[in-house]
Amino acid sequence: MRGRRERDHSPLAISATLSWAYVRAMGSDLVHVHVSDVDRLLPGEGRVDWFGLMQTLQEYQFEGYVTMELGLDSRLVDPDKIARTALKFLKDVESKLDAERKMEPDAS
Repeated sequence: MRGRRERDHSPLAISATLSWAYVRAMGSDLVHVHVSDVDRLLPGEGRVDWFGLMQTLQEYQFEGYVTMELGLDSRLVDPDKIARTALKFLKDVESKLDAERKMEPDAS
C-alpha cells in the first residue's frame, strides 16, 4: 500500500508556480489539498495562480478534497457569504477549465 500525503498549501502561496509544481511532484500521492491565499484573502484577490493550480489538479485527475482557509478580519463579516463567494470563484475556474478542455482537438 502506498503512503498518502497531505500538504497545507498556504506556505506555497509565495510563488505562483511553486504550488502547482508541488502538485505535479506529489502526483497520485496527493489526496487532500488545503488552500489559502496570502493573508487568507478570498481567491482571486491575492497572488495564488488558482487557474494553474486547479488545471494541474485536473491534469492529475485529482479526486480528493480541496478545503479552503479564509480570513475573517471582523466580527461584522458574514462568513457564509465569504464561503459562497470563494466557492463560486473556484467553480467558475473549474467551468473555464472544462470549457477549455472541451475545445481541445482530442477532447471527448
